[in-house]
Amino acid sequence: MLTFDLRQTASMNEGTIKHEDFVPTKQSAWKPWVAASIAALSILAISVGLMAALGLFTPPKDDTGAKSLAAAVSLVGAVLSAVVALVGTIIKYSMDDRNARQAELEATRNYALATQAEQRNRIEAAIRAVDLLSENNEDATRSQMGGALLALVSLGELDLALSLLAQLWPDGKATASVAEVILIAALKSKSTQTQMAAGVVLFQNAANIQQAGYNIWPLQDLIWRSDLHVNCRLGLVLSAAEWLKSIAKQDPPFLQDPALVLYGALEDPHPGVAGIAAACLLLVVERLPGSYWADNGLGLRITVDQISERLAKAREPYFSSYAAKYDWELRNVYSLLTPKPRSKNPSE
Repeated sequence: MLTFDLRQTASMNEGTIKHEDFVPTKQSAWKPWVAASIAALSILAISVGLMAALGLFTPPKDDTGAKSLAAAVSLVGAVLSAVVALVGTIIKYSMDDRNARQAELEATRNYALATQAEQRNRIEAAIRAVDLLSENNEDATRSQMGGALLALVSLGELDLALSLLAQLWPDGKATASVAEVILIAALKSKSTQTQMAAGVVLFQNAANIQQAGYNIWPLQDLIWRSDLHVNCRLGLVLSAAEWLKSIAKQDPPFLQDPALVLYGALEDPHPGVAGIAAACLLLVVERLPGSYWADNGLGLRITVDQISERLAKAREPYFSSYAAKYDWELRNVYSLLTPKPRSKNPSE
């Protein structure tokens, strides 16, 4: 039986190899030899100007002129020394600049090699995870399968993890907690394909959203997200409708979590998504008294009256085939339960 060490893959995520770790220290944008050139040329110009102003270029032919000529020669020698120093400075920094460029090229090459090596490690780890979930490895436990799925999430292989989850979750080979981790990561992804896949997987397993005493809804605090891809949002609203239907038979009735999700979906810009939410909530409003409430997870109470008011303000519901389906199914479920209660909120 294959085993899979999660510790080996815990650090192999997208942030392991960083380009800045391979970038060498760059030379200053203001080259020192430029400043040296300007300074030397300035000294040379000032020296020539002073020599011309003092008449050193046309000295008299007596002893005083000889001394002046000697001073001029000394000054010229000093200027030439400065020029030689300037040339040396230019050569030095030219070599430093060439070395820096070479170091940058080498760093880019090292970064590419490190990235390739990391990618190979990720692929190898993903293959090992898939091997653990293969049909031939029948003695793998559910915890080992869950570990392999979480390893794929850690490796950033969300699409592969979702594909395997779609096969394992309905058969009970993946736990609800593992499924929740994968779905949360998928909905945080910037890939619309991954978001849509997450919506489909959740819809196909909506009966598993409600667990004993808790739920695994992948959006934090039951908040609706209109920034997700429209097909993903359609999968989520259908999942919430199925979730509501799966627990609608509970008696005595109360305002349930899926109704809060659908309440947020009423604000969705797509009429098809909002229409499904409205079709479900219209029956909730018909069944429960206006004073009934539920906590949305942020300490804010949402009442049936608030839901009714938002439904009244909404545009004419877009009655799609899905909306008609859940209207009919929920109406049949509610018709078998006790009449609309008039007592206080059961949760109090």
